[in-house]
Amino acid sequence: SVSRQSWACIAVNMQSKQVPIGYASRRALVVRSVAAPSSPSTTQTVAVKKTALKEWNVAIDALSRGDLTIVMRKGGIKEPVFKPSGRAFFLFPTSFHSDTQLLKPALGGRYTEALALEPKKMSHIPLTTYVQITGAWVTEDAAVLDALDDLHIWTPEFVEARLKWRGAQPLTLLELRAWRLALPLQLATREEYFGCFSNLELSGAAEVPSTVAAVPAVSDADFAQRQAVLRQRLTKVKVSELQL
Repeated sequence: SVSRQSWACIAVNMQSKQVPIGYASRRALVVRSVAAPSSPSTTQTVAVKKTALKEWNVAIDALSRGDLTIVMRKGGIKEPVFKPSGRAFFLFPTSFHSDTQLLKPALGGRYTEALALEPKKMSHIPLTTYVQITGAWVTEDAAVLDALDDLHIWTPEFVEARLKWRGAQPLTLLELRAWRLALPLQLATREEYFGCFSNLELSGAAEVPSTVAAVPAVSDADFAQRQAVLRQRLTKVKVSELQL
Protein backbone atom coordinates (compact mmCIF):
# COMPACT_ATOMS: atom_id res chain seq x y z
CA SER A 1 0.00 0.00 0.00
CA VAL A 2 1.06 3.60 -0.42
CA SER A 3 2.78 4.97 2.67
CA ARG A 4 1.57 7.95 4.71
CA GLN A 5 4.78 9.76 3.79
CA SER A 6 4.16 9.15 0.07
CA TRP A 7 0.74 10.79 0.30
CA ALA A 8 2.24 13.78 2.07
CA CYS A 9 4.97 14.32 -0.48
CA ILE A 10 2.60 14.79 -3.43
CA ALA A 11 -0.32 16.37 -1.65
CA VAL A 12 -1.77 19.82 -2.23
CA ASN A 13 -4.67 21.68 -0.67
CA MET A 14 -6.23 24.95 -1.77
CA GLN A 15 -8.36 27.51 0.02
CA SER A 16 -11.89 27.14 -1.29
CA LYS A 17 -14.64 29.55 -2.12
CA GLN A 18 -17.73 27.66 -1.07
CA VAL A 19 -20.69 27.39 -3.40
CA PRO A 20 -23.85 25.42 -2.59
CA ILE A 21 -23.11 21.74 -1.92
CA GLY A 22 -24.24 19.62 -4.83
CA TYR A 23 -23.41 22.35 -7.34
CA ALA A 24 -20.80 21.96 -10.06
CA SER A 25 -20.10 24.71 -12.54
CA ARG A 26 -21.11 23.96 -16.12
CA ARG A 27 -18.93 26.76 -17.43
CA ALA A 28 -16.49 25.98 -20.16
CA LEU A 29 -12.92 27.28 -20.05
CA VAL A 30 -13.13 30.64 -18.26
CA VAL A 31 -9.47 31.64 -18.21
CA ARG A 32 -7.54 32.85 -21.21
CA SER A 33 -5.46 30.06 -22.69
CA VAL A 34 -1.68 30.30 -22.49
CA ALA A 35 -1.58 29.49 -26.21
CA ALA A 36 -3.53 30.22 -29.40
CA PRO A 37 -6.44 28.04 -30.61
CA SER A 38 -4.91 24.73 -31.49
CA SER A 39 -4.97 21.08 -32.45
CA PRO A 40 -2.64 18.27 -31.32
CA SER A 41 -0.71 18.53 -34.59
CA THR A 42 0.10 22.22 -34.13
CA THR A 43 3.36 23.24 -32.47
CA GLN A 44 3.03 26.56 -30.70
CA THR A 45 5.19 29.03 -28.86
CA VAL A 46 3.91 29.09 -25.30
CA ALA A 47 4.82 31.76 -22.75
CA VAL A 48 5.58 29.97 -19.48
CA LYS A 49 5.82 30.72 -15.79
CA LYS A 50 9.03 29.55 -14.14
CA THR A 51 7.28 27.44 -11.54
CA ALA A 52 6.41 23.77 -11.29
CA LEU A 53 4.00 21.53 -9.42
CA LYS A 54 5.17 18.08 -8.37
CA GLU A 55 3.07 15.25 -9.75
CA TRP A 56 3.38 11.49 -10.20
CA ASN A 57 5.25 10.91 -13.45
CA VAL A 58 2.64 8.48 -14.75
CA ALA A 59 -0.05 11.14 -14.37
CA ILE A 60 2.20 13.60 -16.22
CA ASP A 61 2.66 11.11 -19.05
CA ALA A 62 -1.10 10.51 -19.21
CA LEU A 63 -1.80 14.26 -19.29
CA SER A 64 0.75 14.83 -22.07
CA ARG A 65 -0.69 11.98 -24.16
CA GLY A 66 -4.22 13.33 -23.80
CA ASP A 67 -5.32 10.29 -21.79
CA LEU A 68 -6.13 12.41 -18.74
CA THR A 69 -7.36 15.93 -17.95
CA ILE A 70 -7.88 15.68 -14.18
CA VAL A 71 -5.72 15.09 -11.11
CA MET A 72 -6.78 14.56 -7.49
CA ARG A 73 -4.81 16.17 -4.68
CA LYS A 74 -4.81 16.78 -0.91
CA GLY A 75 -2.92 18.90 1.58
CA GLY A 76 0.19 17.27 3.01
CA ILE A 77 1.71 17.36 6.47
CA LYS A 78 3.88 20.35 5.63
CA GLU A 79 1.26 22.18 3.53
CA PRO A 80 -2.02 22.34 5.48
CA VAL A 81 -3.23 25.41 3.57
CA PHE A 82 -1.09 25.21 0.43
CA LYS A 83 -2.34 26.11 -3.01
CA PRO A 84 -0.66 26.16 -6.45
CA SER A 85 1.51 29.18 -7.02
CA GLY A 86 -0.45 30.10 -10.14
CA ARG A 87 -2.90 28.87 -12.75
CA ALA A 88 -0.18 27.65 -15.14
CA PHE A 89 3.07 25.80 -14.45
CA PHE A 90 5.37 22.96 -15.45
CA LEU A 91 4.86 19.52 -13.96
CA PHE A 92 7.86 18.14 -12.06
CA PRO A 93 7.99 14.31 -12.10
CA THR A 94 7.88 12.29 -8.89
CA SER A 95 7.64 8.55 -8.24
CA PHE A 96 5.97 6.26 -5.72
CA HIS A 97 7.49 3.15 -4.19
CA SER A 98 4.20 1.34 -4.97
CA ASP A 99 3.59 2.62 -8.49
CA THR A 100 2.15 -0.63 -9.89
CA GLN A 101 -0.59 -0.63 -7.24
CA LEU A 102 -1.92 2.74 -8.33
CA LEU A 103 -2.83 2.16 -11.98
CA LYS A 104 -5.84 0.39 -13.38
CA PRO A 105 -4.52 -3.06 -14.40
CA ALA A 106 -5.27 -2.62 -18.09
CA LEU A 107 -3.08 0.51 -18.25
CA GLY A 108 0.17 -0.70 -16.70
CA GLY A 109 1.77 -1.59 -20.03
CA ARG A 110 1.00 1.82 -21.50
CA TYR A 111 3.09 3.69 -18.95
CA THR A 112 6.06 1.35 -18.50
CA GLU A 113 8.65 4.04 -19.23
CA ALA A 114 6.96 6.57 -16.97
CA LEU A 115 6.79 4.02 -14.14
CA ALA A 116 10.54 3.41 -14.40
CA LEU A 117 11.55 7.05 -13.88
CA GLU A 118 13.54 7.70 -10.68
CA PRO A 119 14.17 11.47 -10.53
CA LYS A 120 16.51 11.33 -7.52
CA LYS A 121 18.87 9.04 -9.43
CA MET A 122 19.10 11.32 -12.48
CA SER A 123 21.66 14.06 -13.15
CA HIS A 124 19.03 15.96 -15.14
CA ILE A 125 15.26 15.76 -14.71
CA PRO A 126 13.11 16.11 -17.86
CA LEU A 127 10.28 18.62 -17.80
CA THR A 128 7.98 17.39 -20.54
CA THR A 129 4.66 19.03 -19.81
CA TYR A 130 3.21 22.48 -19.13
CA VAL A 131 -0.34 22.82 -17.83
CA GLN A 132 -3.04 25.35 -17.10
CA ILE A 133 -5.74 24.92 -14.45
CA THR A 134 -9.13 25.30 -16.12
CA GLY A 135 -11.33 24.11 -13.29
CA ALA A 136 -11.00 23.24 -9.60
CA TRP A 137 -13.33 21.71 -7.03
CA VAL A 138 -13.25 20.13 -3.56
CA THR A 139 -15.33 17.23 -2.31
CA GLU A 140 -15.73 14.85 0.60
CA ASP A 141 -18.25 12.74 -1.30
CA ALA A 142 -17.10 9.14 -1.87
CA ALA A 143 -19.52 8.98 -4.82
CA VAL A 144 -16.89 10.89 -6.82
CA LEU A 145 -15.05 7.57 -7.26
CA ASP A 146 -17.80 6.03 -9.36
CA ALA A 147 -18.88 9.28 -11.01
CA LEU A 148 -15.43 9.89 -12.52
CA ASP A 149 -14.20 6.31 -12.90
CA ASP A 150 -13.76 6.37 -16.67
CA LEU A 151 -12.15 9.83 -16.61
CA HIS A 152 -8.97 8.86 -14.76
CA ILE A 153 -6.25 6.18 -14.71
CA TRP A 154 -6.14 5.20 -11.02
CA THR A 155 -7.40 2.15 -9.19
CA PRO A 156 -10.40 2.48 -6.87
CA GLU A 157 -8.07 1.71 -3.96
CA PHE A 158 -5.83 4.64 -4.87
CA VAL A 159 -8.70 7.10 -5.15
CA GLU A 160 -10.39 5.82 -1.99
CA ALA A 161 -7.15 6.04 -0.03
CA ARG A 162 -6.59 9.58 -1.26
CA LEU A 163 -10.12 10.53 -0.23
CA LYS A 164 -9.52 9.12 3.27
CA TRP A 165 -5.99 10.54 3.65
CA ARG A 166 -6.22 13.39 6.21
CA GLY A 167 -9.96 12.90 6.35
CA ALA A 168 -10.65 16.34 7.81
CA GLN A 169 -9.56 17.89 4.50
CA PRO A 170 -11.58 17.62 1.29
CA LEU A 171 -10.24 16.05 -1.88
CA THR A 172 -9.16 18.62 -4.45
CA LEU A 173 -9.96 17.93 -8.09
CA LEU A 174 -7.99 19.91 -10.68
CA GLU A 175 -8.90 20.02 -14.36
CA LEU A 176 -5.75 20.65 -16.41
CA ARG A 177 -5.13 21.64 -20.03
CA ALA A 178 -1.77 20.17 -20.99
CA TRP A 179 0.90 21.07 -23.55
CA ARG A 180 3.64 18.58 -24.45
CA LEU A 181 7.01 20.23 -24.98
CA ALA A 182 8.55 19.64 -28.41
CA LEU A 183 11.88 19.14 -26.64
CA PRO A 184 11.83 18.37 -22.90
CA LEU A 185 13.72 20.79 -20.72
CA GLN A 186 16.61 19.08 -18.95
CA LEU A 187 16.60 20.48 -15.43
CA ALA A 188 19.85 19.92 -13.54
CA THR A 189 19.09 17.96 -10.39
CA ARG A 190 19.32 19.96 -7.17
CA GLU A 191 18.78 18.74 -3.63
CA GLU A 192 16.30 21.54 -2.93
CA TYR A 193 13.90 20.11 -5.51
CA PHE A 194 13.16 17.12 -3.29
CA GLY A 195 11.09 16.96 -0.12
CA CYS A 196 7.49 16.94 1.06
CA PHE A 197 6.30 20.11 -0.65
CA SER A 198 4.38 20.59 -3.88
CA ASN A 199 5.53 23.79 -5.57
CA LEU A 200 8.93 24.52 -7.05
CA GLU A 201 10.29 27.94 -7.91
CA LEU A 202 12.39 27.70 -11.08
CA SER A 203 13.29 31.36 -11.62
CA GLY A 204 16.93 30.60 -10.82
CA ALA A 205 17.14 27.68 -13.23
CA ALA A 206 18.96 28.78 -16.38
CA GLU A 207 17.55 25.73 -18.19
CA VAL A 208 14.04 27.19 -18.10
CA PRO A 209 13.34 29.82 -20.81
CA SER A 210 10.47 32.30 -20.91
CA THR A 211 8.84 30.55 -23.88
CA VAL A 212 8.77 26.95 -25.11
CA ALA A 213 7.68 25.16 -28.26
CA ALA A 214 4.84 22.83 -27.32
CA VAL A 215 1.95 20.82 -28.74
CA PRO A 216 -1.47 20.67 -27.05
CA ALA A 217 -2.29 17.22 -25.70
CA VAL A 218 -5.82 17.47 -27.11
CA SER A 219 -7.55 19.79 -29.54
CA ASP A 220 -9.68 22.72 -28.40
CA ALA A 221 -12.86 20.93 -29.46
CA ASP A 222 -11.90 17.69 -27.69
CA PHE A 223 -10.96 19.52 -24.51
CA ALA A 224 -14.22 21.48 -24.51
CA GLN A 225 -16.15 18.23 -24.86
CA ARG A 226 -14.25 16.70 -21.93
CA GLN A 227 -14.97 19.80 -19.86
CA ALA A 228 -18.67 19.38 -20.52
CA VAL A 229 -18.60 15.70 -19.55
CA LEU A 230 -16.70 16.41 -16.32
CA ARG A 231 -19.08 19.17 -15.28
CA GLN A 232 -22.10 17.01 -16.03
CA ARG A 233 -20.65 14.20 -13.89
CA LEU A 234 -19.91 16.57 -11.03
CA THR A 235 -23.57 17.53 -10.81
CA LYS A 236 -24.11 14.02 -9.45
CA VAL A 237 -21.81 14.46 -6.44
CA LYS A 238 -21.46 16.98 -3.65
CA VAL A 239 -18.72 19.41 -4.63
CA SER A 240 -17.70 22.99 -4.04
CA GLU A 241 -16.01 25.06 -6.72
CA LEU A 242 -12.65 26.61 -5.81
CA GLN A 243 -11.68 30.23 -6.27
CA LEU A 244 -8.03 30.34 -7.35
